[in-house]
Amino acid sequence: MKSRMIGLLVFLLGTIGLYAQEKKPLPKVVLVGDSIRLGYAPLVAKKLEGKAIVVSFKENGADSKNVLKNLEKWVISQKPDLVHLNCGLHDIKFDKKTKTHQVPLDEYEKNLRAIHELISKNTKAIFIFALTTPIHDDRHAMRNASFDRFEKDVVLFNTKAGSLMTSLKVPLNDLHEVVMKKGMDKMLGKDGTHYTPEGNAELADAVAQVILKQIESGNSSR
Repeated sequence: MKSRMIGLLVFLLGTIGLYAQEKKPLPKVVLVGDSIRLGYAPLVAKKLEGKAIVVSFKENGADSKNVLKNLEKWVISQKPDLVHLNCGLHDIKFDKKTKTHQVPLDEYEKNLRAIHELISKNTKAIFIFALTTPIHDDRHAMRNASFDRFEKDVVLFNTKAGSLMTSLKVPLNDLHEVVMKKGMDKMLGKDGTHYTPEGNAELADAVAQVILKQIESGNSSR
């Protein structure tokens, strides 16, 4: 009788433990970034369904200065377990009249450093930085906008961001390389900046994979 009671108790404790494990909250993932993020975010949410809660605000993150300005609303207040940020395409906008970037390279680095510092101080989240996606110079020029974008500036700003994030031990998601491997002509749309449905699917795969890798490796300090 006593042994049966002990056996039943062990079974119940095991069942309770399993139930508690099953009810463990899903990690909260916050996606921040410009219109490229807006393109892949819904697909990432679908890929991570049942594995993570994905938060992606409707606002375009625009340049690094704007991300820093809105960091409290978009990131800190969400108390995320993981943050994935892409930021750069607005920073490299080159004004045709002033011949200057929207955000100079040194200021870009300063803003990214401040973003990392605020996330580190105010959350326990894993921070992943995505390198800026390529620009097809010829297609972009056909937009006849008041500003230009150039692939050489993407490379320049990515080099600066990549070096900074590496020094801060921040995982990188090289979306630039993802596009280059698949081919800009195939993935990029007519404006030389944004992506075809197939292109967004490829970017979503890359984003979902790097997020799952970080979550499953147990790097979250929560």
